[in-house]
Amino acid sequence: MDEWLMGKACSGDLKAFSDLVQRNQEFVIRIAYQFLGTKEDAEDAAQEVFIKLYNNLQNYHSQGKFRGFLAKVTSNECLNRLRKKEKNYRLHQDIVCHRLNPEQQFEQQELGNVLFSSINDLPEKQKLAFLMKIHGNCSYDEISEELQCPKTTIGGLIFRARRNLHQKLGQLFRKKEEHHEM
Repeated sequence: MDEWLMGKACSGDLKAFSDLVQRNQEFVIRIAYQFLGTKEDAEDAAQEVFIKLYNNLQNYHSQGKFRGFLAKVTSNECLNRLRKKEKNYRLHQDIVCHRLNPEQQFEQQELGNVLFSSINDLPEKQKLAFLMKIHGNCSYDEISEELQCPKTTIGGLIFRARRNLHQKLGQLFRKKEEHHEM
């Protein structure tokens, strides 16, 4: 149904786009809330996702289930917001609080950067399965349907995503430990 509505919306049917937003608004807010932590931020992010989607209808090319695409757009929007928020927070820390010493500030910044880049570097299906499960609170059935792969595959995708993130973060901590031992 979503794919059909998106096709109609791409052809200029504003009612179809409105219906698409209504059908998927809670889904987008749920994912955004898991990333951003507040209802207001999640609603703002969801609004921005749908504005961007509307403004880029002419560039949309169906590549599977619409909700998988929507989850990807939402996660990217939230990651961008978190990056911006982290930069503003670090600036606030640097200027006003001075609670962290420079080494702690660097470590906090480095961890956030590694986490964001690690999530973005995951293979696409791992990234989407991980984000939909962890940040979107979706069931394996929902993820399976959206990613168009067997339900039995979803657990493996999420496991591999977690393992990949654990390895990358583990490398960072090992480097830190080696640095402190010197």
